[in-house]
Amino acid sequence: MGRLVRTIAITLLGVGLTVTIGLWLFLWSWLPTQGKALLIERLEASGTMEASITSMRYELLRGLTVEELQLVDRATKQLWCSLPVIRMRFDWLAVLRGRIGFRGQAPIDVPVRTDVTLAGQYHPFARSFSVAVETAEIRVRSVTQPLKRWVPPALTDGTFQMDIELTQRPDTVLSMSGQLTGHQLVWQADPVRVTGDVIVSGIATPPIQKGFPWSFDLVANIQDGQAEHVPTVGNVTQVQGTIRATPQQIIVEQLHATLLGSPWVTQGRIALTHPPSYELLATSTLTLQTVAVTWPTMVRDWKPTGQAVVQVDCHGLFAPGIPADCQMQTQLKDGVLAGPALPDPITGITGSVHYDLLSQTLDIEQLQGQVSTHTVQANGTIVLAEPAHATLTVNGTVPLSYAARWLPKDSGVSHIDGTATLQVNAQGPLAHPMLTGEIVLREVQAQLAAPKTALTQGQGRAVLAGQRIELREAMVRLNDQPFRLSGVLNLDEEPSMTATIGFSNGELWVSARQANEAWLIDDSRLSVGQNSQLRLQGRIGRRGTPSSSLAFSGTVDVAELKQLPGGSLAQIDSLGLHGVLTVDGQFQGQLTDWPQASVRAQVRADRVQIREIPLNQVVCQIDQGPRGLVIEIPSALLADGHLTGKVTLEHRGPQQDYFLAEADVTAVQLGQLSTAIPAWRTHSPSGTASAHAVVSGIASQRSSWRGEGWLNAAGEELGDVPLLEKYMAILVFVPLADRVALDSLRRAQVKQVALTWRLAQERVSSDDLRIGAVAGGAPVAVYAKGSIGLDQTLDVLVEPELSDALAAESPILSDAARKVLQNAERFNRIRRLFVRYRLRGTLKDPKKSYEIASMDELLGSLIGDLFRGLLNQN
Repeated sequence: MGRLVRTIAITLLGVGLTVTIGLWLFLWSWLPTQGKALLIERLEASGTMEASITSMRYELLRGLTVEELQLVDRATKQLWCSLPVIRMRFDWLAVLRGRIGFRGQAPIDVPVRTDVTLAGQYHPFARSFSVAVETAEIRVRSVTQPLKRWVPPALTDGTFQMDIELTQRPDTVLSMSGQLTGHQLVWQADPVRVTGDVIVSGIATPPIQKGFPWSFDLVANIQDGQAEHVPTVGNVTQVQGTIRATPQQIIVEQLHATLLGSPWVTQGRIALTHPPSYELLATSTLTLQTVAVTWPTMVRDWKPTGQAVVQVDCHGLFAPGIPADCQMQTQLKDGVLAGPALPDPITGITGSVHYDLLSQTLDIEQLQGQVSTHTVQANGTIVLAEPAHATLTVNGTVPLSYAARWLPKDSGVSHIDGTATLQVNAQGPLAHPMLTGEIVLREVQAQLAAPKTALTQGQGRAVLAGQRIELREAMVRLNDQPFRLSGVLNLDEEPSMTATIGFSNGELWVSARQANEAWLIDDSRLSVGQNSQLRLQGRIGRRGTPSSSLAFSGTVDVAELKQLPGGSLAQIDSLGLHGVLTVDGQFQGQLTDWPQASVRAQVRADRVQIREIPLNQVVCQIDQGPRGLVIEIPSALLADGHLTGKVTLEHRGPQQDYFLAEADVTAVQLGQLSTAIPAWRTHSPSGTASAHAVVSGIASQRSSWRGEGWLNAAGEELGDVPLLEKYMAILVFVPLADRVALDSLRRAQVKQVALTWRLAQERVSSDDLRIGAVAGGAPVAVYAKGSIGLDQTLDVLVEPELSDALAAESPILSDAARKVLQNAERFNRIRRLFVRYRLRGTLKDPKKSYEIASMDELLGSLIGDLFRGLLNQN
């Protein structure tokens, strides 16, 4: 049995060697010519290519060698493929099993630069084959034409490697299966840059008939992908997932990515119809902090926190002019919004927001948040398509302290508090929606800077009706004074308003309209009490620019002005002003800066009182400019006498206000004054008086004050004038009566007063004060000179002159001295010398000192003067 096996083996080996040698001899002679021609014929069978081979041979030890195989497009003469050499070995043992096995290698120059390894089997009788093709790494940048035309231009870098198996069985078409591995691929489509690794595996078969598409079933696995500079969303990282592709559709089984700092999951399909359609669904739970970091320009200084569950559903067609139909649903959870514009964060933000990209519609459902301790809720729709419009409803309560941060810097409001309860509907264009509903204000408090005003206990209702806003039932206290407010604001193309402000003893009514940067006051009326009515017209600049220009006229009862809500006017109280005035004037400037404004006005009054002094037929002109103020009384009657005056104030710098005051009084009837002035009615002065005065200087520096003037008065009982009565008695007649021991001097009746005076160095001085009086039926003259300080200090020398009768009645004079005095008519100065005294101290506490204290000094001076007179006569 063993010998038989060896015999069979030797026989088969011999046959194999014989067949191998025979096949080698056949191939050696057939391949270089007929085999080469057959291969070229098969390569050109499609009719589109021209094939060329430099040489083709078979060597027993080296196998099949094909040199310089090239394929050229017959029409364009473009080189399609270039293989410098192909080396292939055959498995002759497989021939015994009825098939040809082979393995080979070939470098490729065109259309890519790489090395290809081939391995396969061919069944000549079954006419089937299978070939495994494996390439080395192929650099994307090495791909040349014509293959490059099928490489997307955006694919700019990376490498890929193919491991493909080609199979063809009897009565079936060629099939191709395997895997393509891409590594560090770069897809650049400015500004987006996509990188990552892709593994594509599957099977593909060519069409049965020419013109039909390939059939395939591919699975792409994406790893380590990322996209940079994606518009709106920034960078997309950690992209990975699986995509399946068939001739009918591309299915996104599950694609994971990190976007806006949160993980996203995308699923969907793309139908490869004509035109292609798509359905995609992306979901994520966003962290609002990361959204703020991604969109700093949009978010700006806002600081949102919390979560938002987002679901984006898109479907549509890949066709020009057909937009994407995307729906985005966002569910907010426990959101918090903080920022410098909010005194306290808005907390507990919840609600649903739905956005339709196709219609650009934003639907808001139960969006609400906590504002301080109050809840605010919004519902409605915003259409962002041009023109953008909205239908919204806002309900809730908002603290007014939130509004303080949004007021303009020049609003003048330094503090605001209280609440506003909203029930407002907004409908129409987003820029100017029509508002309806109402706003209820409660416990409003505010602090205004110019003019300085404290607003408290504010409450009321604002009714919104489209372009009309009506304020109803409003009450407020300004500087603790109650006010009633009502009005209507129309927000048409030319906004207008009417408003009424009521207070304890009057009201202000205003009708105005807005034009450019100002409010035009068509009419306004201020009514105070029974007699005060003022009308105002002109323009008021908005926010101080441009300046305001107003004209005002009417009548003013000064007593009623003292009852204005702001309290008594200090100037009116200090002047003791009473009367009804007719006012007519103009104002030009900033309402918040009266000292720098231009004011011109004329004031008339039939009768007015200043500190109980009556003036009749008064005409007063007021002229104020940026540099100062001029108040002039060109004419007035004071007790049938004429009064004129003028006060000028000049602003020369801080604490440097210069003033000039002038006044003239002519022929004032003192008897009428005693009747008109209540304080004078118990006295009975009569006669006339005239005076003149001029004073100037820096108002805040009394040392700079300078002035001069005079006074002349003649009549009866001038000493009964209240002011003169006090000082005449204390400073003149009481000291004189004490000196000469005559009580009749205490009751002296003043009949004439004359005075010239000067003001300098904070003292009023005079050298010729003269007083004429009658005491006990005898005349008395008083001469004085000296000064009185503005601090009421005294330094006055008084020289009374007694008549002979009064001098003779003095009990302190001896009979001899009285006789000498009676005959010394030429020496009246002796009488002055006898009773002269000096006043020092203050007006409240005067100190007297007599110049000559004894009769011996008086007689010595008299004898000396007598002898000097006799010598002069001789």
